[in-house]
Amino acid sequence: MSSTMRLLGKYEVQAAIGKGQRAKVYRAMALDSQHLVAIKVFRSDAILPAAMDAFRPIAEALTRLRHPGIARLIELLERDGKVMLVWELAEGKSLASLLQEGGRPDPKASWHMARQILEALAHAHTQGLVHRDLKPENVILGPGGYVKVTDFGIS
Repeated sequence: MSSTMRLLGKYEVQAAIGKGQRAKVYRAMALDSQHLVAIKVFRSDAILPAAMDAFRPIAEALTRLRHPGIARLIELLERDGKVMLVWELAEGKSLASLLQEGGRPDPKASWHMARQILEALAHAHTQGLVHRDLKPENVILGPGGYVKVTDFGIS
């Protein structure tokens, strides 16, 4: 995505917020609802065209996944040869950031976080979905001690 691109469909891109091996993530505003979203834009070679047939039903299942501890997939977009996932933006700090800064939650807070993560994953499993990339970068610690699991990606 070029730095001059500010509009992506019905989303106004505000800033780059993350980068992985296969994709970049941008913060954007949904123009129709004024909600903040995260748009994960995969590299052109990250999802081969033949894999899209298997990917679409997984993305559809993810859009139906509803749990307060899981960032919701809003939609799958395909534009100009790029595959993009539009997610609910989970506000807060990643567990990875907290750990890198030397922060260690006390045992009670750790138990509370672990329980929320396990409840979210258990819900996904009841829907036939497995995260397959759970790591501290994909756990967001929000205000009030809530935890949100993000980036189910290609579950």
